[in-house]
Amino acid sequence: MYRDWNEVADILNKRFGTSYSESCFRKTWQYFDRMYDACKDIFATSDDGFKEFDLKKRELEKERKKLQTDKLEYNRWLRNDAREEMIFERIVDEISRLEPIDVPESRNVVTSCRDAVLCLADAHFNTEFEIKGLFGEVLNSYSPEIFYERMWRLRDKVKEICKRECI
Repeated sequence: MYRDWNEVADILNKRFGTSYSESCFRKTWQYFDRMYDACKDIFATSDDGFKEFDLKKRELEKERKKLQTDKLEYNRWLRNDAREEMIFERIVDEISRLEPIDVPESRNVVTSCRDAVLCLADAHFNTEFEIKGLFGEVLNSYSPEIFYERMWRLRDKVKEICKRECI
């Protein structure tokens, strides 16, 4: 089975000793196809060759549809792959634009035989909101500044617990 009209043009040009483009052969085929469709009912009863040609034509059309479906799937895969890559690139770009966090070095490191694990998750860092009550009073708010305050407070508490528990 042929993959595309360029391949068909190469084969026919070699066979006929010509140098026509794929467009010439494709258009010639389209004209023949129209004429055949218009006249096939006249020849169908007189020659079994036309019936066989019709079957071959259907098989060719089916193969073309298979190839189109295959290309659709490939393009869908390519689009999804490119989308994932683009998201990854954007994440990397955004991370590279962030200013580095200045974290002071910890002092007074005590070695002991006890260990602990501190898990932090779902910090909503760049989120900003303010929830007000019926009379305009602030019930809850969050911002990067509040995040920093809470993280420094958490660091101090963790250091205190580590000291107290000999961790």
